[in-house]
Amino acid sequence: MLCSIIAFNISNLYAANVTTFIWSGGVTKNSVQVKAKTLVDSTQIRLVLSTSSNLANPLYSSNATANLASNDRVAKLSRSGLTPNTLYYYGIEVNGQLGDRR
Repeated sequence: MLCSIIAFNISNLYAANVTTFIWSGGVTKNSVQVKAKTLVDSTQIRLVLSTSSNLANPLYSSNATANLASNDRVAKLSRSGLTPNTLYYYGIEVNGQLGDRR
């Protein structure tokens, strides 16, 4: 059984654009991996996951780093402990600013 990770745009009226692309994959029965290319260098990038489309009561990944010189600002984010057969919505948080919801 795999976790379901949804990948559609939720209104960007409420979400800041903090990335140039997001790729989700590496899905197992209880985990997911996401790569996101950010617009700025940062050591405070997190994946935000929720079963609610407004990302209420979220789960977070550990902080990742995006740096133009070392990784072309592509942060690698992962989260385990997800519930199988569950629909998750996600967003990317950069420097405390949530944006780019899917």
